Amino acid sequence: MSKIVPITLDCIFNRERPDLSTAKDGELEQILLEYDADWVNPERTHGDMIERTRGDMIKRIFEIWAEQEILDKSNNPIICSICEDTLTNGDNMTYPCGHQLHSTCMSRYIIINCVEKFSSEINNKEKQQIEFDYKCPNCNVAFGSYTFQKQDIIKSDE
Repeated sequence: MSKIVPITLDCIFNRERPDLSTAKDGELEQILLEYDADWVNPERTHGDMIERTRGDMIKRIFEIWAEQEILDKSNNPIICSICEDTLTNGDNMTYPCGHQLHSTCMSRYIIINCVEKFSSEINNKEKQQIEFDYKCPNCNVAFGSYTFQKQDIIKSDE
């Protein structure tokens, strides 16, 4: 679970999700002016005046926050080792081994490995169960497992 931090002008670049519940509308507008002035003042770019509610402002701040790249201690973007794209606040997970990956990439990685293992072991008559270990693709440290009983799988197919 991510830590919630108080609102500051730097909230967009903080890795922790900012707490906007107590922020004044002026503070929200100041953050948006800093990071997306065209959204706050759309008449500057489109000629139309749009009313923005507090909920609209909070939603936009979280959208901007989610798009920000995560940086390491040397201020370099952290790269997902699966897709080789940069991690953002909105799509990342830190695993028990400490490696960080896109949560969507890790989900696909787990599914592909489970399908491959299932396909290779379902017809093995010597085994009565199939165990799936969820491992970090970087260091191979296991961080979870699940066991299927073959008899349960076969019964559900009939």
